[in-house]
Amino acid sequence: MNPLAFKEKLQRLQMQVAEAERLRKDFDAFRQELQSHGHTTKEIIAAYLQETRRQCEKDIQQVQRERQELQKDKAFCQRVFETDRTMLDRGFAERSQGFPTLAKAFGDYIALRDDQIAAWLKHKSHPALRASEVVQEMKSERRTLAQKCKVLEYMLLYYEELFPALADYRETDNPEEIKDQRSDSEEDPAKNWLSAEEYDRLPRVQKLQLALDRYWKRPKSSWQLGRDYERYVGYQHEKDGYEVVYQGIIKGLDDCGRDLICRKAGVTVIVQCKYWARGKVVREKHINQLFGTCVEFWIQQTKGNVSQMELFPEVLKSHRIIPSFVTSTTLSDTATAFAKALGLHVVENFPLKPYPCIKCNVSRVNGERIYHLPFDQQYDTTLVEKERNECYVETVAEAEKRDFRRAFKWHGEN
Repeated sequence: MNPLAFKEKLQRLQMQVAEAERLRKDFDAFRQELQSHGHTTKEIIAAYLQETRRQCEKDIQQVQRERQELQKDKAFCQRVFETDRTMLDRGFAERSQGFPTLAKAFGDYIALRDDQIAAWLKHKSHPALRASEVVQEMKSERRTLAQKCKVLEYMLLYYEELFPALADYRETDNPEEIKDQRSDSEEDPAKNWLSAEEYDRLPRVQKLQLALDRYWKRPKSSWQLGRDYERYVGYQHEKDGYEVVYQGIIKGLDDCGRDLICRKAGVTVIVQCKYWARGKVVREKHINQLFGTCVEFWIQQTKGNVSQMELFPEVLKSHRIIPSFVTSTTLSDTATAFAKALGLHVVENFPLKPYPCIKCNVSRVNGERIYHLPFDQQYDTTLVEKERNECYVETVAEAEKRDFRRAFKWHGEN
């Protein structure tokens, strides 16, 4: 055994001896106490057990009282839950009878429930009087707000049923996004994607490419993703030789449900795009909207001529007008059946992919060669015509190598 191990073993033995000595002293003190009081060990143990039994009985009674209190609280919460469920079931069943009536009933229910909660707080075994008063004070205000909230909620759902396109903007964080994105401001929109230092110091090509890269990489709202999806679907049609009007982006809520109008050789494809998360299913109301907007488009083309309007079914059969529904997700079974019956062309599970998004355009006025980035003012109104040596490119460097320059309005000094 080495010296270090021996030293450690010796220390452990010394500690054990010290503990044994302590126990011996405790035992001697206990024995002396017994002798001084004249009690036997049996009597002391019996007294200890009796005291312990009394404490256990007291604890059991306390637990039983707390259990009864919890059962009362549980019963109250259960009643509130059952009333909530009954109220909701009744509300859905009576929804068709009118929004104001149902909203008033909901507001009255909120007030009644507040009364119940206030009474419970006041009269339970451990009253919360101040909390009860606060609930009562808030009751009237909550009832009014609940009623107004329900009216607005039902109106929104009703409008979405009438105009399905509105549902696309429900998750938009900034309502200003749904307005026309083109601005008369002289500010370069590239600044939205660059710091002031980057914008001032970086060379033109480098800073514009950096802004474009960030445009694609940064998180976007559902509306912004939908806009990019429409552009991508439009690009695919342009590749196939169609002249594309990006009506959904240009006109916003006034697009009549026609996101893209694509024309080629006497054929018009009316496209509605839906870029939704996987798992979300397209319903038949969107199919009906697309078919309806194609009818309205034909009415515009015929200027309301009744004899021409009657030819619409034949126009669909001859593929002079093609309603096309393109989505990143899938259609419900009912929507699929509607699309088939109405003669709609449907593309499901069509993803948004990277593509050359810079538009290189030759001016018809003076022949200037100008390129537009996705955040530029005239991007969505600019047509790319291959026969005029116009094109899409992937990078700013490639656009400038082809002798295109950025539009003067957004052109910086660097």
